[in-house]
Amino acid sequence: MSFLTQGKTNWKYILIILILAIIVGGGILGYLKYFEKEMISITQFPEIKRPEKIVEETANWKTYRNEEYGFEIKYPSDWKVNEISNWLITFSPTLLNKEFSITILKSGIIEEKPPPVCLAGKCSDATFFKEKEIALHNLKGVQREIIYSKFPGPLIEINTYLLKEEFLINFSFRHWEIAEITQEDRDFYNQMLSTFKFIEEIQMGTIEGSLGYPGGSIPEDMMVCAENIITKKQYWTSTHIKDNKYTYGIGYKIEVPVGTYYVFATLPNWKDYRAYYSEFVTCGLKVECPSHDPIPVVVKAGETITNIDPQDWYKPGF
Repeated sequence: MSFLTQGKTNWKYILIILILAIIVGGGILGYLKYFEKEMISITQFPEIKRPEKIVEETANWKTYRNEEYGFEIKYPSDWKVNEISNWLITFSPTLLNKEFSITILKSGIIEEKPPPVCLAGKCSDATFFKEKEIALHNLKGVQREIIYSKFPGPLIEINTYLLKEEFLINFSFRHWEIAEITQEDRDFYNQMLSTFKFIEEIQMGTIEGSLGYPGGSIPEDMMVCAENIITKKQYWTSTHIKDNKYTYGIGYKIEVPVGTYYVFATLPNWKDYRAYYSEFVTCGLKVECPSHDPIPVVVKAGETITNIDPQDWYKPGF
């Protein structure tokens, strides 16, 4: 087909071509618009509504608080707490096939190798262990996974050791009846460990009691000391309080951080002589009372412990 006829432009054919181009172009444009609309409808997924509040997995757990060493930790609500001593606390479920424990030692040393474990008269060295360095609350520590297999049933342990001042804190998890440490055990252990925190505020309490001295007259320079049984830190007072509520009209008060204390009175010239609040005092200061052992005084936050009378000036050997 020629667009030129005898040197003239054939406008008829050009017009036909333009009309066809407009029709074809319009069809393509219309299809693209339709395709775009369909793609938008396909890619618009239904909105996933997020929960209004994310519930923490440990929200329903109970909280154990130890004011002696100033920490707290959460544990499952169906587990039991057993305070074996003031430095050993265990947590375990009803089935007793697992145990999480906290041990506080004054050694301040992390042993290079896991010590052997003895159960029911049988002992086993670690048949497998690996360790890694960790940090918790800005404290450096070591975490170990240990397997003891020389028992009728295997015993696995996960231990985390943290050094805080002069104390070594060990968080231990044991699981009987399985031969390896599972990811489920690791997750639970780390979850419980993550709830551990130190109590920042120093909680205080008060010890109060009556002063006494053989012969009746209480020396003006008598002092009273409360000594923390664990840390050995001492808190002193030389202030005598006159009040008829005290046995001989004179008493004392000492404000101390929460903890367990031995309380004694002494004189500046008798530095080695300590008149403790003892079993001899609670027995009535009678000759037939056999024991002069000091009595531990447990101080809790905000409480005043009364009738702590350091009057045992009669201990043999002084």
